[in-house]
Amino acid sequence: MHCPEKCPRGLTDCQPTGQVMADDESTFVCAGERLGDPSTWKVPQDIFTLCWKSQDGVDTLQWMDQYDLHSHLYVISRALLMHDLKETQTVEDTTP
Repeated sequence: MHCPEKCPRGLTDCQPTGQVMADDESTFVCAGERLGDPSTWKVPQDIFTLCWKSQDGVDTLQWMDQYDLHSHLYVISRALLMHDLKETQTVEDTTP
């Protein structure tokens, strides 16, 4: 895995700010900030881009505002927390 700073889709209207990508660049998740004039966008407050491409055919590009990005972060963080708590409980249940 590597974290280059170029758009994996080759977009010129977005500046990547964070990425994780397979070495062969076949799968990735990328977040960035949109470039250009917000008054020309369908939703002017959607200043962020979130892209995801997986091996199983999921390929998305989403324009988001700050609330949307925070919501994604919250849901993902909550899923990881719940998983960790479940794993901890399983370990405690098997401890003599």
